[in-house]
Amino acid sequence: LYRKVSSEDKLFGSVGAADIAQAIIEAGIEVSRQEIRLPDGPIRRLSENQVQLRLHADVDAHIKLTVAADEGE
Repeated sequence: LYRKVSSEDKLFGSVGAADIAQAIIEAGIEVSRQEIRLPDGPIRRLSENQVQLRLHADVDAHIKLTVAADEGE
């Protein structure tokens, strides 16, 4: 995901479960916001993260999510 950042590379806002769900849906995979687990809360900095998806009571999946600076602005 690309986000606007300050000159100190701090995010303006954060990346939450709804943002992640939207990105996954845009990639062609149906997922709901409730299936995304962020135990440490929203992502607030540029980073590479492992995000857990709870697809079913017995089925978990993990994806790698990179939050990078939006260079287009």
